[in-house]
Amino acid sequence: MKLKLAEFAACLNIPLKTVERWVRQGRIPIRQADDHCMFDEEIVGKWAEKHNISFTLSDHHRDETKESEKNALTSAMKRGGLHYEVPGDSVDDVLKNAVSLLPYIPEQDKETLYLKLIEREKLTSTGIGKGVAIPHPRSPMTGTGMKAFISTCFLKNKVDFGAIDGKPVSVMFLLICPSVKSHLYYLSRISFCLRDNSFINFLNSSPASEMFYEKIEAFEKRLEKADK
Repeated sequence: MKLKLAEFAACLNIPLKTVERWVRQGRIPIRQADDHCMFDEEIVGKWAEKHNISFTLSDHHRDETKESEKNALTSAMKRGGLHYEVPGDSVDDVLKNAVSLLPYIPEQDKETLYLKLIEREKLTSTGIGKGVAIPHPRSPMTGTGMKAFISTCFLKNKVDFGAIDGKPVSVMFLLICPSVKSHLYYLSRISFCLRDNSFINFLNSSPASEMFYEKIEAFEKRLEKADK
């Protein structure tokens, strides 16, 4: 979950300056990014109980979580954002440049993530064919407290990922998840969309964000009907 640090301090009923000091000292299981923090509700709850501190999320924050679950894929993609003209002439280049654009990942952790993505590519290419790749770390990013997100990257140059169909990649869905379960969930959702050739053609047009999210929401409605 992600909250403003001041909101998080209010959930603990502790002064903001105290929370900021604890973060600097590494005494509290959250990650700070500017004036926000990312955390796992269960982990912080256990930490608070151990230290006899009250930890209560407001109904407002819980409602936001429930709302995002209704359109989980769309929400994850909005969190990751759309990135156009991502430069690079090799797999290493485009991954490094894509990671530099990622939200929620502290600057000091981006190099580690980049190396994990490269490690995964060395095992098996994430180029799935049709000009699309779904890069992701070999293991989920546990303990960060962040929600899953998918960064959609339209590449400036087509790049050879060694995909099974031999086609170079022009679109990447960079998938970052906190658990294996969420990784499999979002991977299956993306795969559902990519089975539609008209969606591939749509991606090749580098659509504007509003059109892109509308298309994803339409796919989610189809998925909801299929799941019933």
